[in-house]
Amino acid sequence: MTNNTFIWGETLDDLFENMSFFYKNNLDGYNANKKRYMDLLAEHARRAPNGKPAIFVEDAIFGITPSR
Repeated sequence: MTNNTFIWGETLDDLFENMSFFYKNNLDGYNANKKRYMDLLAEHARRAPNGKPAIFVEDAIFGITPSR
């Protein structure tokens, strides 16, 4: 089974803002680390079927989970 659910934005910066929903409990920390997260997002973002930058569910869960 393939899961092709994704979050997309008009631009990579917009995609970052759209993903902030998942960090609502620590939004200040998310925004404070924007440079680091944008680099990570740029590395893992793909194109959605609409041609916009996107992060797919399988990437978000399995591909970019930061190590602690």
